[in-house]
Amino acid sequence: MFNSTQFTLHNQFSIPLFFQHGAMKAVVPLKWISKHRNSLIEDKVYRLRYLQINDARNSYRPVPHPFMARLTGHTQIVEVT
Repeated sequence: MFNSTQFTLHNQFSIPLFFQHGAMKAVVPLKWISKHRNSLIEDKVYRLRYLQINDARNSYRPVPHPFMARLTGHTQIVEVT
């Protein structure tokens, strides 16, 4: 049986964010995946606004960045052309 902490940790989708000076892990909680699903397409460049920046967890860090991003319901995603 899952407790609330385990359920929260497994209830998100992780993606890498690449930017001019490196990369950072980003997570999209399941409740926001349907909102952002069509906005994020592989091999495209985006400008993100209104996201949370948190300390990266030590247990799983796909890129060596001390912080991670978390997309929320307020996050705005605009493709850069």
